[in-house]
Amino acid sequence: MRRMAKPFSIFMLYSIALTLLGSYTLASTLPEMTRSMDQWFKTLNKEKATLTKLQVYIHANFAVSKDQTVFQVASASITSKSPTTFGRVLVIDNPLTTGPEPDSQYLGRYQGWNAYSDFNEPAANMNMNIIFSEGSSYNGSTISIVGRQPVNQKVRVLVVAGGTGDFRFAKGIVLASTVSVDPATSVGTYVYVMYVVTPSVEGSVQKV
Repeated sequence: MRRMAKPFSIFMLYSIALTLLGSYTLASTLPEMTRSMDQWFKTLNKEKATLTKLQVYIHANFAVSKDQTVFQVASASITSKSPTTFGRVLVIDNPLTTGPEPDSQYLGRYQGWNAYSDFNEPAANMNMNIIFSEGSSYNGSTISIVGRQPVNQKVRVLVVAGGTGDFRFAKGIVLASTVSVDPATSVGTYVYVMYVVTPSVEGSVQKV
């Protein structure tokens, strides 16, 4: 009988990775942190877990138009006067692609909500889901992402909290960074580099 991977071991792996990432300064760049994660995850026990590395791009349209993908649905009594927009709640349904260009290969949607809940700096507590569709080899699978996202940091570290389909029982790390924000069109482009660990008996490494 084959032995299943121990979930605790996988949990410890990504917990240590989070601690290491936390030692970076706010000036750390996405390439620097990605190189560090690439090196660290080489130590992963591939007999007990599968590592999938993905890089995807998210396109957020804040403009009030037929193409709008980000909507404010709630606010607090102090939101309009708060320097951090405390109390603002956004509901999101952004397209997901393989590249920074909006017309690059379509992969699916990035859906969920952000709530701004910090008095001292603009930071959103988020509950988001990446939903892969027909354009992806992971069609029908999802990845759930949670965490605190300080919007002014160059790289934001988020947590993969679970998933479905190819990513069932997933844990992991997300490195999020802003590619561009166009004030004229109110469109923002963001890159997510995701390190996703799932239980595996035989283990393998996949890179997309």
